[in-house]
Amino acid sequence: MPSAKVEEARLRFPFVCVSIGLTIGKIPTVAVVYNPIMNELFTAVRGKGAFLNGSPIKTSPQNELVKALMVTEVQHRP
Repeated sequence: MPSAKVEEARLRFPFVCVSIGLTIGKIPTVAVVYNPIMNELFTAVRGKGAFLNGSPIKTSPQNELVKALMVTEVQHRP
């Protein structure tokens, strides 16, 4: 039986990703997130910025929690 992530990708559910992070001394240093459905590659290096498919991106200036969007994931393993 395929994993939930494989099944989501098969159904073309656009919110599927592979994420890899590196910490050095408990400090997040490098992050990579790839969404194969949307062909989006997010990368970030501490002190160097964040990028989407090689182009710089910025965080939202929104600082009020009630106006912010928060996304969480609950992993399901049958």
